[in-house]
Amino acid sequence: MTTTIALPPNPDKGFLTPLRIELTASGLWVLTEQLVWRGSDGDILVVPAGSETDFASVPRWLQALLPSADPRVVRAAVVHDFLCRELNEYHRDLVRWRRGLEFSLISGLESCFERPEMPAFSAVDADGVFEKIMRDEGAGAIMQSTGYLGVRLGALANPARRPGWHTTARRVFSLLFCYLIVLLAALALIGLVVPW
Repeated sequence: MTTTIALPPNPDKGFLTPLRIELTASGLWVLTEQLVWRGSDGDILVVPAGSETDFASVPRWLQALLPSADPRVVRAAVVHDFLCRELNEYHRDLVRWRRGLEFSLISGLESCFERPEMPAFSAVDADGVFEKIMRDEGAGAIMQSTGYLGVRLGALANPARRPGWHTTARRVFSLLFCYLIVLLAALALIGLVVPW
């Protein structure tokens, strides 16, 4: 038995094709048809059929703020996973190219590797697209900022997505500060309401 999800196209919000995905035996979802998104600048992004996604990788304790299977997040997560996979492949190929270049310099042989081509979207761009699609899909401000904060913090742990992180650090730390204030206020309120 296969589980299939289909979301209709939403050309007003950028999606020119429906999202059709199936659950695989490995627990990942795979696109059964390509997903086409048009950005507000007219850029076209095609996520090919066969691309895998796990939707938004959200820890259980945060799923109340950003449920990974929420329809307002699903398409954004599929596009983001595709863009991140491209970045990971580029990084892997770049490391391989650098090793080949070092070997050729040491051995005096000509390098047989070509420098890999950079993806069209940087990690900062990919995370921005994730946030924009969530906004276009109707996600609220808290869901958008939580999702953006999550993918930007996740970029720190991934060397393929780390370049350019400093350009968003101010916003990320501002969001973290806001969440910390809300958490402290909630804890203070619980402390006032619940007698210890």
